[in-house]
Amino acid sequence: MHRIDKLVGILEETGLDCCIVTAPVNFRYFLGFATVTKSYLVVSKSDFFVVTPELEYEEVKEKAGGVDVRAIGRKEKNVEVVAREVKKIGAKKIGVDGSDSYDSVQKLISALEANTVESISSKISELRAVKDADEVAKIARAVEIAEKALEKAVDIVDVGVSERDVAIELEYTMRKLGAENIAFDTIVASGPRAAIPHAKASDRKISPGDTVVVDLGCVCDGYVSDLTRTIVLSPVKEEVKRAVEAVAEAQEQAIKSIADGVKSSEVDGVARRVLASYGLERFFMHGLGHGIGLEVHELPRLSSLSDYVLRNGNVVTVEPGVYLPGSFGVRIEDDVVIDGGKAKKLSHFDTVVFK
Repeated sequence: MHRIDKLVGILEETGLDCCIVTAPVNFRYFLGFATVTKSYLVVSKSDFFVVTPELEYEEVKEKAGGVDVRAIGRKEKNVEVVAREVKKIGAKKIGVDGSDSYDSVQKLISALEANTVESISSKISELRAVKDADEVAKIARAVEIAEKALEKAVDIVDVGVSERDVAIELEYTMRKLGAENIAFDTIVASGPRAAIPHAKASDRKISPGDTVVVDLGCVCDGYVSDLTRTIVLSPVKEEVKRAVEAVAEAQEQAIKSIADGVKSSEVDGVARRVLASYGLERFFMHGLGHGIGLEVHELPRLSSLSDYVLRNGNVVTVEPGVYLPGSFGVRIEDDVVIDGGKAKKLSHFDTVVFK
């Protein structure tokens, strides 16, 4: 339960008496398992316990392995029971994981009747941004499965095939290979639609000369992958070749610049300067990347607006792109971990595929 110790560290840092973790994803982070219905983790400087609906009490108690688990009766309200149990330990200054829904957090705050209630969500996000070896291994497994789906994409992306059919096949492939779920709706965007960064797969049929952006990821043991490749069909236009070269170089140089102690904004700037040297920087309209872990988007952000200083254990996507409205788009995305002070790619699939 070393992660519980990290919560105790937050209490000591902030002077709070206890904290309540409410968001399901954070509950899983600290205890290592998820629950179907919402459960609550309460941590003080000397003890911790779980409050869970009666329906899941036995299962949670088994998974928690000796942790004190307290039940919410079928006719009781969640927040009232949690507040009652917190009051038993005499806590007056309480930290709440406000990353849960606004309404549920406000109801809990009202029921606590504490002297001080503070959000500790940002501090939990900072903890989760630094992955341990077990977390990195789970992400790497999710990456491995996603890469096998990309191999499938290269096989089936062809003239006359619809984006939707490709997406369905790739999601099926990831599930068949052992993924517990897809990490997000698979993006397959071809031709002019590839210029839309978050385009959903449509019924459009792939045409000769299209660039086809395939963005996919899966979930393995709770942890996600997020990869993008651009498949270029012949005949290939010179402007497409140039854009592909620019994006590939931007990503390569950005990854080389990633290191422990480097600002996220500096890495983003490296990619933008490369694209600017090709006259294409204005066609890159989103941040360079983001952290991944239990969620697809978490700290740190690789963005010109971020002041986050990268650290060993950060796992981030690096995904420069060029999007020419009404014409075509190119994006390349890999997952990278900072280990031993330097960036190491978790994904190894061919950067760009010409077909």
